[in-house]
Amino acid sequence: MSLLNVQNVSKKFGQLAALSDIHLKVEQGEIRALLGPNGAGKTTLFNLISGMFAPTTGSIHFDAVEITRQSVEQRVRTGIVRTFQITEIFKELSVYENLRIAVEADSGISLRPWLSAARKHAVRRRVEELLDATHLSGKAYREVGELAHGDQRVVEVAMALAMSPRLLLLDEPTAGMSDHETEHMVQLLRQLHQEFDLTILFVEHDMHLVFNLAERITILDNGRWLAEGTPQEIAADERVQAAYLGSNAA
Repeated sequence: MSLLNVQNVSKKFGQLAALSDIHLKVEQGEIRALLGPNGAGKTTLFNLISGMFAPTTGSIHFDAVEITRQSVEQRVRTGIVRTFQITEIFKELSVYENLRIAVEADSGISLRPWLSAARKHAVRRRVEELLDATHLSGKAYREVGELAHGDQRVVEVAMALAMSPRLLLLDEPTAGMSDHETEHMVQLLRQLHQEFDLTILFVEHDMHLVFNLAERITILDNGRWLAEGTPQEIAADERVQAAYLGSNAA
């Protein structure tokens, strides 16, 4: 049984069909890319998987359990965690404080006015683990707003890791990054995928990144499933070349 199973999902907004009869299976431990031209329905599909919208028709299963009507919060508790194209962090706080907030939220203690010494120690240890895993230890006490854009995106990934994801949804994780920052993010995602046994589904427009990071690629076009396969299979698919990759597919 696939970790994520999207079955015949459609989504309408009034008379507009944003997605039509989409199917998608993502296996445990896989790194999968979701591609398509603007308006293909990639963000809408992410919204359905993460629980921001409910599908008009079809079903979504996670680890063999149907989650079609579950809330965002319920899905986070089951292990589906998402980052956004626009960075969602507290820029006026330090890196450490951002991660502390995420760790406390994941532990269900964020609203408690008082924490025991043992609980504080557990939170601090978890934050330090995340800082080390994402190579942010040297920037722990800097305000996030002072960091380079690439480092801010890494902070967002670290906050997502604090929620103990089994499936990590990344919406354009390298958007706005320099070539150097992009390469750093690719290496980090590979490392985290191995260390945390993460399943990753990501949307990205950087084709070099996609073909070097993804194990399999799913293509959407005009709200419909178009193709799926390995990077080599996708690059050779004439339908994909016509719809999205163009003459640079090879």
